[in-house]
Amino acid sequence: MNTIERTLFYDRKNPDANQFDAGVWAGDGGYRVEMNETRWWFPTSDESLYGVKWSAYFSSLGEGEDVEEPPAETLEQMELYWQIPLEPDLEEQKVMFRRILEIAKEQFYAMGIALPTDGYGIRKNNLRNVVESYPDSWLYLTPGPTDIPAWFFSED
Repeated sequence: MNTIERTLFYDRKNPDANQFDAGVWAGDGGYRVEMNETRWWFPTSDESLYGVKWSAYFSSLGEGEDVEEPPAETLEQMELYWQIPLEPDLEEQKVMFRRILEIAKEQFYAMGIALPTDGYGIRKNNLRNVVESYPDSWLYLTPGPTDIPAWFFSED
């Protein structure tokens, strides 16, 4: 492993440079699919740590000078992802998304090596209106969506 400064890492993984083989990064959400970013299932942005030219293809909807058309499996994922918001049937959207995940499983773009430990929180006994549990994920912006302004301290 070659640990480098973050700015240099981003310079090297830029689609114009494309000067890296792989990267190590913390994933989001563990097994909770709804708490993950699509970059772990197929290259969707410059935050993907593989296929950076494919992510440029995705971001530009296949247009642009410095894009590389991905292989058929990855292209199928992209096309499914683009179609999901156009599909009015929620069950069909789920089928399409499951297909994206099936392809990711076969293509093995990202390798998870550890699951996050169970998190915990500490609160004072008289702090009220705090939810018992909530997901811990960068994408969830923990604990923000738990309605912190509604928390209050009681007199007892």
